[in-house]
Amino acid sequence: MQANYLRSHFEAENIEVITPEQNDMTTIDEVRRAVYNGKESKSLIQTYHETIDKYTQHHPVILGCTELSIIKPKQKVTNLIDMVSLQIEEAVCLELTNK
Repeated sequence: MQANYLRSHFEAENIEVITPEQNDMTTIDEVRRAVYNGKESKSLIQTYHETIDKYTQHHPVILGCTELSIIKPKQKVTNLIDMVSLQIEEAVCLELTNK
């Protein structure tokens, strides 16, 4: 969430990057580690979804981590951009155009 590899691309296009509050970053990282280790709980997933809801109310939110994409809300959430889904869609489009 604080790495420059994505931030620098947005800032190069004059797009302001807003990071979650520190306590939310801690929660998100806890969720990420739990999913990675196969130890996520329903309550932890619910907390994660509530955090997404909090931020998507006023800003686009980018999921840039596979573990966070795995447990994203099932329903379409306005302002939620999942980089994993975008990469898969692009790969499928490339494959279809190469046939």
